[in-house]
Amino acid sequence: MKTRTLLILMIAVAAIMIAAPVALAHRLATRAERAAMLYHPGNRTGSPGPVGEPKSFPARCARADIATVVKGSQWGGYAFNSHAAGCARFGFDGVSIEHKIRARWYVLWEGSSGTPSNVPRAVFNDISKGLAAAF
Repeated sequence: MKTRTLLILMIAVAAIMIAAPVALAHRLATRAERAAMLYHPGNRTGSPGPVGEPKSFPARCARADIATVVKGSQWGGYAFNSHAAGCARFGFDGVSIEHKIRARWYVLWEGSSGTPSNVPRAVFNDISKGLAAAF
């Protein structure tokens, strides 16, 4: 009986060690990264005009994550932070995915359903899991 219990425990520990890096692949964006993604992104692919939240939108009302599934990743995303006090009037549904190219963030996808064809699936899943984990 002891051998079986020890074997089960070893399998459980191994499973946790394998799954943990995947579950923690994304990271919270720094204040500077979040502000750059929110207020200073480049134009959407194929869409003219400026993008980004209005300056009156408080940065604390958005949760931003950076994908780390790819080494040196320059992918990030943000969603509405429903837990931030005083943010209800700024609420929005969906996620914005951005790619940093030469020190500037560019919006490549925005939406509340579906998956983008112009964002690597592993990156999209990583950012989505990171943003969903906060809520």
